[in-house]
Amino acid sequence: MKELLSGAWERHEKFINPKFVQRLRTLGYARLFPTARGVELEDAEGRRYLDLIAGFGSVNLGFNHPELVAEIARTLAASPPSFLHFAPNLEAGRLAEALAARLGPSLSMAFFANSGAEAVEGALKLAFAATRRARVLYCAGGYHGLTLGALSAMGAERLRAPFPSLPGFEAVAFGGAPDQRGGIADKLRTKRYAAFLVEPIQIEGGVKMPKVGWLSEIAALCRATGTALILDEIQTGIGRTGDLFAYQSMGFVPDILVYAKALSGGLIPIGGYSTSPEWWKRAYPRGEDFDLHSTTFGGNTLACAVARRTLELCDEALLARVRTVGDRLGERLRTLAANSPLIAEVRGTGLIWGIALAPPTSGALTALTLGIPNAIAARLLAHWVAVRLLERGFITETTTHDETVLRVEPALIIEEEQLARFVDALDETLLENERFTSFVASAGARLIGNAAARALRTTPP
Repeated sequence: MKELLSGAWERHEKFINPKFVQRLRTLGYARLFPTARGVELEDAEGRRYLDLIAGFGSVNLGFNHPELVAEIARTLAASPPSFLHFAPNLEAGRLAEALAARLGPSLSMAFFANSGAEAVEGALKLAFAATRRARVLYCAGGYHGLTLGALSAMGAERLRAPFPSLPGFEAVAFGGAPDQRGGIADKLRTKRYAAFLVEPIQIEGGVKMPKVGWLSEIAALCRATGTALILDEIQTGIGRTGDLFAYQSMGFVPDILVYAKALSGGLIPIGGYSTSPEWWKRAYPRGEDFDLHSTTFGGNTLACAVARRTLELCDEALLARVRTVGDRLGERLRTLAANSPLIAEVRGTGLIWGIALAPPTSGALTALTLGIPNAIAARLLAHWVAVRLLERGFITETTTHDETVLRVEPALIIEEEQLARFVDALDETLLENERFTSFVASAGARLIGNAAARALRTTPP
């Protein structure tokens, strides 16, 4: 273990991602975590932390779940082939059957990939092939991955701008405000769009919830216009909202359902999509179409075995528990928001919640924020809160597109008492207003120092 930890920061900075390491150090997140069990992580100094982000929804059953570790051992003990491309993969067939049993006949055909972004790529290709159309609608603020096709539907300009986008991708507003619906309907009625790609909850967009009934309206419009509704449940799926998939309590069924993250059990990466036999036949009707979309590693034996066991563990008892525990967490967070001027809004469902932090406007912070735009002040506040919680032994993070929102996305096995301790720690942190000033000063000094060092390295002699 000492050998593993020694030089870990330097290796990552030199060989993987120097800017990532720099950001962690600048913001105060510098920790190494060699050990994880259940809902807890242990750092290199032996300090234990309650994890409230679960690998951004990838570790829904907790770290190193013993049943999944045992499944890996059982599978490997049987000495199966892992990458077999001239015969059916036995474990892939079992996983597809298990998914079909939970999703029903309208989503009974499955394709397995290695990640969520790959699954989105496959879903888009199916929609293009089935409709013979070349345009895609997606929602501003959405997040579907960073491969080129998925990136073309990226809801954040910062991540999309440095790269070329595929033609025909067009953003619309998410959520269903009355003045937004007509525009989407008009676009779909042109019958020029192969797909409408959307998430049931925009987690990276700040845990934004759609208006009740909006997605079912979109589904009806897509059905009427021959547009494939691709529902991205990469982060909301496998129990996160209290249903196996969020759409199951929303009154509609998508044409293509995309999943990944938690299907892995937090151990073996896997992604995929499910669709109906009808959509599959429309996309790939000929015998020679069997390999128009394929992948070497997708649907491999070990990943599918772990995913199937993950589905079994995500049973109705666990889903009911998520709904109960999630409701009580929401109540606690709303009570806290009602008593804290630094919380603008709390929103979420099940065990995914976003805490939108407001720009500080009183006390010791007033002078600091003079001349600082509200959005920047709120971002700084959110990162400060996350760092202070880390120092208290709680791991949280802001959402990707909206860094003013603190996410609460724990493993589904977390106990109510653990969540209550987190809310108490958050309450105590928000009362420490005066410490925010020193955090910003320290982070600012590091940022200025890094900028000066870069200037010195790049200034010609």
